[in-house]
Amino acid sequence: GDESIRRTTLWYLLLGGRHIDTAHLYLNHKPIGEAIREAIERGVPRKEIFVTTKIPPRFFGNGAGDMVKQYLEELGLDYIDLVLMHMPTQMRPLKSSCDNDFPSFQECRKGTWRLLSEARSAGLVREIGV
Repeated sequence: GDESIRRTTLWYLLLGGRHIDTAHLYLNHKPIGEAIREAIERGVPRKEIFVTTKIPPRFFGNGAGDMVKQYLEELGLDYIDLVLMHMPTQMRPLKSSCDNDFPSFQECRKGTWRLLSEARSAGLVREIGV
């Protein structure tokens, strides 16, 4: 559970690991954030830790900016090093904000990219990708 994720991530960071790969679908932002905070308290500089997370297709579109803010809150971080569009294909039959807000899934991906770019410009995200 969460305690195992927190302990394992903390151990990894204290032993020199520096890249953390997570995602909305992994449901582990909170325990990873706790481990990062504890590692920082024990002397690991935040600037050395590279955190990657991913937004799944069902949250593409106009909600992407809100998802970045949610991830920051869950992780307890001031910024995320890399946010990826996780599997940038339409997952039918799952619904997404793309269905109502954009004429095509391609336009939705472009809209998601624009919102992630805005998050980067605001300093919430350092890099974005697919």
